[in-house]
Amino acid sequence: MEIIFSSSGVFVSDDPAPEGKPTFEGWDQGAAVPLLRPLAVAGKADAQASLGVMYEIGLGVPQNFDEALKWYRLAADQNHVDALFNLGGMHREGRGRAAQRCRGRKLPSQSR
Repeated sequence: MEIIFSSSGVFVSDDPAPEGKPTFEGWDQGAAVPLLRPLAVAGKADAQASLGVMYEIGLGVPQNFDEALKWYRLAADQNHVDALFNLGGMHREGRGRAAQRCRGRKLPSQSR
């Protein structure tokens, strides 16, 4: 089994891509969810941020902005840069619960 983390989600395949170059054709993004969820629940920021991406754009799971916000926030609380960026984008765009309330976050360098 091969797992590839990318900026557009997580991809899982039983057959490695030829010459190690991922094409993502025929890859099952949904298979990554049962692998990522226990890691995310255990507090792994990369897994939390990856689940956020998957829920935000609907990769392998139904699109759910509130669920994406939840995972982005958990990863952002650990200063995960991509999660902070994506969380800010969701607030800027007013997606999910962010549409009802906008909550500012201090960057780690500003919190001193």
